[in-house]
Amino acid sequence: MNEELEEIYRGASRTDSKAYAAAQRALKDQEELFFSESELDHLLPKQLRTAANPTKT
Repeated sequence: MNEELEEIYRGASRTDSKAYAAAQRALKDQEELFFSESELDHLLPKQLRTAANPTKT
């Protein structure tokens, strides 16, 4: 099992401090962690989407 995990880690890309800082800024300052209302709406079943039911608030 450890060999399998090591193989996975070998194939994974490395993260440097520049990439880490960019991701941190995106999550903290640019609110990349949040979905827009339309993105959330798209995740719902059609009958629950606000676009399908314009009378919902």
